[in-house]
Amino acid sequence: MDERSIDHRSSTAARRIAALSLGKLTEWLGWLTDGLMPADCDDSARTDQHRTTVQLGLMALSLCSLHALLQPFGGDLGLGLRAGYAGGAALIFTTLWIGKKTGRMRVPIQLVLLYFAGLFSGSAYALGGPVASSLFWLISLPLAALISGGQRRAALWGGVSIAVLGGFWAAEQLGFAFPTLGTSAERSRLWLFSTVMLTGLMLLQVISFDRSRIQAFLTLSHVSDLLRAKRDSAQAADRERTLLVANLNHELRTPLTAILGFTEIAREQADGDPSLASSRAEIDRMQADGQLFLGTLDRALGDAGS
Repeated sequence: MDERSIDHRSSTAARRIAALSLGKLTEWLGWLTDGLMPADCDDSARTDQHRTTVQLGLMALSLCSLHALLQPFGGDLGLGLRAGYAGGAALIFTTLWIGKKTGRMRVPIQLVLLYFAGLFSGSAYALGGPVASSLFWLISLPLAALISGGQRRAALWGGVSIAVLGGFWAAEQLGFAFPTLGTSAERSRLWLFSTVMLTGLMLLQVISFDRSRIQAFLTLSHVSDLLRAKRDSAQAADRERTLLVANLNHELRTPLTAILGFTEIAREQADGDPSLASSRAEIDRMQADGQLFLGTLDRALGDAGS
């Protein structure tokens, strides 16, 4: 067995493991999301947005927990950062629980975003200002606002993030000396950890988006099937109505026309034969009733046909 074959089998196994891991992650994420959805939510669009927001909250909860557990700094700085991210995780969990009970999370989410804006800014101030990797996380605020609240809130938090970054940069340009706590090795590990966590956040967002896309496609396909079934049912009913009108026209109109024809012949014979003069009134009444019935039948079949 040559090296190329071994490499091919290794890459195939790695892809299978990655696909299985992503599948399990998506399954767990869906299971947790279902557990945190409100019981009564009848608006499908609102339900979809709430589900996506819950998924985002679960991702943020996981990242905060990892940040609190794997914080590379020691001493008071590490203790403060652990406490900050642990508090953020507790705040996110509380927001998700409020959403499950009330079906509304917009106001609590804004408080969560405000909390993390302060946490990121405070840690960046302590770790060197504009060069701190904590500022990377500011880009997650507009994304979270977009998913949970729409474009207006995303624009608002985008402006807040730009203002914070601009404030740090302006302070540095004006000669302000930011403190640089921790060792160089600790800051390097934080930079690597932040990069990996942001990449993981983007990956989870892609998974969530793909799941939402598939769910939207299935919903659209289901609605399309329902509409197609209703269309087929309406077309079948229209065909049956057309057939019924044709049958009524044949079964009633044709004999009635023949009867009216015979009454016309009888009337002509009564006019030519004085012995049949006594029957003339009955023949006229029969012909008038037949014409009235024929007119009523024409109107009924015309309405049924239209």
